[in-house]
Amino acid sequence: MIMRVFIFGVLVFFVLYPFKLSFILIESRILVAFAGLLAFLYDLFRVGFSLDRYLFGRFAFVVFGAFLVFWVSALSLIFNESNDIQLLKYPLVVSSFLFMGYFLFFCSRFLLSGDMFYRFSLTLILVVLVQSLISLLMYFYQPLFDVWLNFVVYSEHEVALIDDLRYSRVIGIGRPFFAGGIINGFILIIIAHMLSNYRMTNLETVFYVTSYLLIFLIGMLISRSVLLGFILSVLIILHVRYKWQIRVYLFSMTYLIFLLILILPFLFSDTFEVLRKFAFEMFYSFFDGRGFETRSTEHLKTMFVYPDSVKTWLIGDGYWFNQDGGYYMSTDVGFLRLIYYFGALGLVVFCLYQLTLVLSAFGCSYFAFIVFLYFLVLNLKGYTDLSFIVILFFYFRRSERI
Repeated sequence: MIMRVFIFGVLVFFVLYPFKLSFILIESRILVAFAGLLAFLYDLFRVGFSLDRYLFGRFAFVVFGAFLVFWVSALSLIFNESNDIQLLKYPLVVSSFLFMGYFLFFCSRFLLSGDMFYRFSLTLILVVLVQSLISLLMYFYQPLFDVWLNFVVYSEHEVALIDDLRYSRVIGIGRPFFAGGIINGFILIIIAHMLSNYRMTNLETVFYVTSYLLIFLIGMLISRSVLLGFILSVLIILHVRYKWQIRVYLFSMTYLIFLLILILPFLFSDTFEVLRKFAFEMFYSFFDGRGFETRSTEHLKTMFVYPDSVKTWLIGDGYWFNQDGGYYMSTDVGFLRLIYYFGALGLVVFCLYQLTLVLSAFGCSYFAFIVFLYFLVLNLKGYTDLSFIVILFFYFRRSERI
């Protein structure tokens, strides 16, 4: 059983944290997507069109929605005479997510059993927890991080950032910086949902609360955007629907206080001083009388550069990057990058597509509302597309609303 969970966890790691080894030069999730395509064709030829109609419907829906993004992108590129095909590739990217998910679903038949949503969510939590702990270990033992860098291919821009920041914050392996924070924050929301919807033993509750705290704290050392996932996870916990939830929450809070008593002395030791000042910079600023600000938030304010023409607002400029490889108009704000690429029309199509993905994966529920809110707020900071993780849940849904 442990070996099966380990194998499935490795596959999930390849999907969540894509990397390209220097001696293979093919990204890990591309290999998983190709395996998923082969698994899909195998099932298709084995059982023909009697294959789960729900899955066929999901495939058609996801691809159709991605092509809406494609067409509005094509319209902008043609109108602006641009050759920046960043979101023109969107159907191909989303299709790869579909086949990655299908390969995980195919393997889960042999490796998992029971409530598939629960088992898959548990695997996600374990994978993110392990990745967070390994990333923290690499920060404190830099030679190990150097070994990782020697075998994994990064872009020149990423290498420059890593060299500049590797001693002041934890670099998440596979997904450094903001991208890593997105996953950790999402997992906090998942854990809160698990605690709110599954009756657990005290031992299981201890595991989830411990995972929650570690993923939050290490996530803050990777990217402070994890704080958003924390806030939204608290909103899920406060959404009490059953009496037994109160008992679970009281036990969880008691255990959490006990954990904090153990962890805080280490967190406030000299060893963690640099990381602590990065993770909780906003609180240091507040107590210094400067309000809840960080260098990152102050820099973000300069990136709210709005279009100055009606044409750009409507159909965009057709550019995702500048000619020097930097972000177009030097803005990292997700909504603005989308507007500059294909205008308000494309922004609406993209956001509605994300909403329908979330509703299809999680049903019309409070949990789905929280996930979509997570998407919206993240795009005020940087470009965020949750399809890479939401699509995976198409294959591991619960039968009832969550």
